[in-house]
Amino acid sequence: PIRRLLALAAVLAAASTAGLTAEAQALNPEQTSVTNTINIVYWDLDRFWIPSQKPGVSYYDYVSGGVLVNYETPCGNTLRFLGAQGFLCPANAGIYFDFNQQVGNIRTYRDGAVAFWLAHEYGHQIQQLLRINWRAFPPYHELLADCFAGMYFRYGVNTSRKLVYADYNEARNQICALVNSDADHGTRSQRLRAFDFGYTQAAHSGCTSSAGRSY
Repeated sequence: PIRRLLALAAVLAAASTAGLTAEAQALNPEQTSVTNTINIVYWDLDRFWIPSQKPGVSYYDYVSGGVLVNYETPCGNTLRFLGAQGFLCPANAGIYFDFNQQVGNIRTYRDGAVAFWLAHEYGHQIQQLLRINWRAFPPYHELLADCFAGMYFRYGVNTSRKLVYADYNEARNQICALVNSDADHGTRSQRLRAFDFGYTQAAHSGCTSSAGRSY
């Protein structure tokens, strides 16, 4: 059902994917590089969702040659988002990550945490392609992305084997460490329930139909 529904989505021009190369090995042994982790998980997400438009991936908030690197996007300059884990700019299907923050995440919670953030932002792209916009009903727009991330983790652990079960637990530890309450994203317990519920789902309709009931 996932593949068929997304194949029916309107075909859009493919976005470039900055800094991504061919797929690599699984996250076992544990990855210590943010870019390696993103590279592995990105192409696995691509195989899982088969989107009609691939999101690009860029990084900001890291110093290169003594200069803070940032990008001007259709959603504004990434300097506006300093302190954020990352965001999807729907206007150009671009995922932008706070690089230094993700370095901290991989050191503290290991590579499953970085995999979670990419799966979450990729989930927003899937919402975009499925024309699901729940921004008027916070926090369900964000919780749905968490649920979609859980769906991918199930696939990554059980099917593609690009993830191991330890990555699932690392992602849960990352969620548990988040700020307890956020009007847009929900509480830690809500986010954990959404992620865990997604892990049990085989089709995205399970996540969409259970919002507000199971998470």
